[in-house]
Amino acid sequence: MTCRHDIALTLSEQGRLTEAEKEFRSGLEIRTNVLGAEHPSTLRNQASLASVLWSLGRQEGAEAGHRAVVKTCTHTLGPQHPSTLASRDNLASVLWSLGKRTEAEAEYRTVSNTTGQLLGPDHPDTLASRNNIAFLLAHHGRLAGAEAEHRSITRIRTRVLGPNHPSTLAGRIDLALLLWQQNRHSEAEHEHRAVWAIRSQALGIQNAPRTTNPETLYSELRDLGRLAEAAAEHRIVVDVITEIWGPENPITLGGQTNRNNVLRGLSRLAAADAEHRAAQYT
Repeated sequence: MTCRHDIALTLSEQGRLTEAEKEFRSGLEIRTNVLGAEHPSTLRNQASLASVLWSLGRQEGAEAGHRAVVKTCTHTLGPQHPSTLASRDNLASVLWSLGKRTEAEAEYRTVSNTTGQLLGPDHPDTLASRNNIAFLLAHHGRLAGAEAEHRSITRIRTRVLGPNHPSTLAGRIDLALLLWQQNRHSEAEHEHRAVWAIRSQALGIQNAPRTTNPETLYSELRDLGRLAEAAAEHRIVVDVITEIWGPENPITLGGQTNRNNVLRGLSRLAAADAEHRAAQYT
């Protein structure tokens, strides 16, 4: 039974979803008959099947499957068991994708509150569940609430993990993007630049790019009409990724293409065409 479940997972990872569904259904039937509907292995199989159904676009079946797992886990394991919380988190994600925002938020908050009580407010799992709430609030347009969550999470991560920890920096980037949504451009730019100052120092890279990726800060500077600065940012990005990855790496070539777009924005067509040819024939 374990072997079939592993095969189904592999098929799912390979994108062979119809085959994966068949394997998961077969495994679920066997586990239910042999182990019972409430056995942890049966529930794990049922949750995997629900995830595959979602990937196949069969949302109602996915929601029903996750709801059934939540109900059984709550009954057999208790509402505070890690498997119960994980199943509620899965259900919340499906509800969010289906536009059932109120239910999704309620599920996320239940997971966050329970995890906080069991593991403490500073535990990574607690912060991860709070992060889900922040994204949900932002998606609903409740930007002030989302910002408050992101700032609180970042403060805790800074205190517990340190200002240079990847999770802390990732949280600051999430905050920067949220600030940009609120048209607080200077604050957003400050966060982006601060993050890359830390990352470049940690990596020992001279003149490292000052944003999380070539497009983010460029987009912000472009929208503000600061195209010359945007071009300078891209030049730094291309130089650094060329040094790290080499001139023929797809990441480097992608950076050169982005650089081409920036130069075209400045009407520097000759330089843009030269960059484009370099990306084509390298």
